[in-house]
Amino acid sequence: MLNQDNENAYEVLNTLDEKIKNNKQLKELKKTLISQLNRISLQGSGENNIDFNFTTLETGEILKKLSLIYGQDPITIERNGLGRNNLLYISLILSHLAPEENIDVCFRVVGIEEPEAHLHPHLQKHLAHNIEQINANRDDLQIILTSHSTHITSSLNTDNTVILYKNGADSIGCNVINVNGVAFKHFLEIIKNGYFIKCAVLTDGDEGKKTENRATNLKRDYEKPYRNIKVSINKETFEKELIEANKDGKGKKVLLKALNSTRPKLGPEYSEKISNQEIGNEEFFSMIEEYKSEFAFNLGDELKKIGKSNFNVPTYIEKVFEFIMDIEG
Repeated sequence: MLNQDNENAYEVLNTLDEKIKNNKQLKELKKTLISQLNRISLQGSGENNIDFNFTTLETGEILKKLSLIYGQDPITIERNGLGRNNLLYISLILSHLAPEENIDVCFRVVGIEEPEAHLHPHLQKHLAHNIEQINANRDDLQIILTSHSTHITSSLNTDNTVILYKNGADSIGCNVINVNGVAFKHFLEIIKNGYFIKCAVLTDGDEGKKTENRATNLKRDYEKPYRNIKVSINKETFEKELIEANKDGKGKKVLLKALNSTRPKLGPEYSEKISNQEIGNEEFFSMIEEYKSEFAFNLGDELKKIGKSNFNVPTYIEKVFEFIMDIEG
């Protein structure tokens, strides 16, 4: 049972709770917080719910004075994850910057540092998109957001993106991007328009195919006008270039071992057949064409066992690394 002192304390806290919930300014704050949270958080269907809570008697809770609860299944803020509380804090800042009547504001700048911390990738993209919308619709506000997250930066308009890098730094921090298609132009436009570091493109020549002019057009449009871009083209496909560069000698042995692991029956038969001959490019490729992933995995295993001098890198790949490393050919 509660003693009289506790009952009195609860009455005081309950009265305070009611006054807080009915306070006009706090009601407006709650309204703007909900509005901002609905824009930058993903809660599924329904709205976020925010309320102020001050009804517990525990000392620790009293010392915190005010607690915020929000979400469709509300819990107190100290039990939220860091990402969720970051969203709440961002919403609080943005709601504080909402236009107010009878207050003249010339211009405001808001800095948000790395909002991706502890947020799911989908929520990062959603947050970035909506912050950009908020920024675009205000003449008296500029939001500056710094981030290391590709989920956020890829969701922003490139016209609003500034990339910082150290000029003259060596090959440290080299990025290898698998475009997995023919859409190189989007990346090269970014490099061309202000991301002034070296960029090398490796692409197939596709001789005899409908896309055979694509690579030469890239070279014409980007490599020649822009000195920080290199487009290196092979004749057909990466695998055929790899075979051509290692059709005899030590490289031949490596390719045949990988083939034997990939095609346990055909591999040994072919190895015996060409024991004293060079590898036939088209014939070898025909045996791995439907097994490219397995062959790449097995070739990788073989390359781990040997020194780098025992296998040749295709010339068109060597050229791009010489370009990146400033090695004169």
